[in-house]
Amino acid sequence: MKTYFAAALAAMLFATAATQGFAADKLDSAAKSVIAQRLQAQGVKVVGVEEWSGLIRAYVEDENGHQTMKLYTAGDLRPVERQ
Repeated sequence: MKTYFAAALAAMLFATAATQGFAADKLDSAAKSVIAQRLQAQGVKVVGVEEWSGLIRAYVEDENGHQTMKLYTAGDLRPVERQ
């Protein structure tokens, strides 16, 4: 019986830890609007924004009308360079 409860508890803790990285977007609509306005002031044509692993993931439209995804730091909205 103890083994069953220990296994169930371990599975529950693992599932909780595994889903932390996939948490829902934590920004409310007002915060998203402010971030979009700040990015637009930088010349970025923003289609949508969301929080993603401590960064801001912005969906932007380029000069040809194609949408791409770009990452920005959460505080000062500097572009994050992919390596």
